[in-house]
This record gives sequence, C-alpha cells and structure tokens, in this order.
Amino acid sequence: MAHYQGYFGGKSLNIRCKRCKASFHAELDYRQHPRIKVNIPGKLLVNDLSTEKDVIVNSLSVSGIRFIIIDMPKINIEDILVIHFQLGDKDRSFINEKITVRRINEDFVGAEYCDDAYRHELDFYVMHAPAYA
Repeated sequence: MAHYQGYFGGKSLNIRCKRCKASFHAELDYRQHPRIKVNIPGKLLVNDLSTEKDVIVNSLSVSGIRFIIIDMPKINIEDILVIHFQLGDKDRSFINEKITVRRINEDFVGAEYCDDAYRHELDFYVMHAPAYA
C-alpha cells in the first residue's frame, strides 16, 4: 500500500500481509467533511427546474449529497439542479439547495452544493446524527 499513488477517497482495497499471508479488505474514505448515511425522502427539480422528481437522500454532508432518483430523468455531470428535503431534527429543518451533479451511477447521483455558504442545520444534523436515529 505504501507504493499506491492514487487518490484514496472512496477506494476499496484487498490487502495481503507479507508476514502472515492473511488477506484483508479495507475501504478508505477520506473526505473534507463528515458524511452520514440517511434515508430521507425529498424532491429534485430538473429540466430547467420545471419538473419535480421524487428522490431518496441516502448520504449527507455539509458540502454534498448522494441520492437515488425514483424515476431517473435525463441528467448529466455538471447539471445544476435544486433539491429539497426535510431533516429529522426537532425543528424539522427544511433544506432547499442548488446542487451541481458530480457523479452518476445507475440511479445514484452524487452532487455538491453550488455555493460555499455555511449550512448550520446540515452541520448540526450531521454532527448529531445518532441522536436522530
């Protein structure tokens, strides 16, 4: 592994110990901000923000989001969309964010928020996620 020169974030590796010959599976996930797994229904505005699609948000951080689109429309990397959903915190915080699509894998979409604004509700929710489970 010491000779691996690639980006570690989101990598899955099989590692073998030279001494005992045992094999191990490791997943490396280096991120700028903590990410949590969630299951939150929401809406995505697509096609010039005129069509609303159902989504399930399944991963959340203060800088990005991953979701499943129930009925996948035609979207592309770098598309700018709007997503909104309600957090499970005591205030039922409503999140309405403009996002840029960064990854598409079948029905899964990974996106980052368009601006660098501080998102108090998301930050608090991510840091206190076990309290909402």
